[in-house]
Amino acid sequence: MKKFLVIGNMNAITYKEIFPLIKDNKMWTGFKHFGGGMNMIQNKETFDESKTKSFSINENGEIIKNIMGCIWFTNLEHNKRHQPLNLTQKFEGYEVL
Repeated sequence: MKKFLVIGNMNAITYKEIFPLIKDNKMWTGFKHFGGGMNMIQNKETFDESKTKSFSINENGEIIKNIMGCIWFTNLEHNKRHQPLNLTQKFEGYEVL
């Protein structure tokens, strides 16, 4: 299988074509997970400040926008993938209604 790294909408995890790949450990999310979106450089020629809620300008004069709901999908190995989750609460049981 070819190696890949794709930026996609985080809701794609629920798609019938994508979920089996994650379930079968053929694809996983990238190093940066879900919260906060992704910062991307906006082309100055297509930038319209009136249509943008928030942006910043970096030290190189590039326009940086935060795109919510974007995550990495990949089959490339990375260290964070194998780190244990830091759980903060313990689930003791449930009640069936």
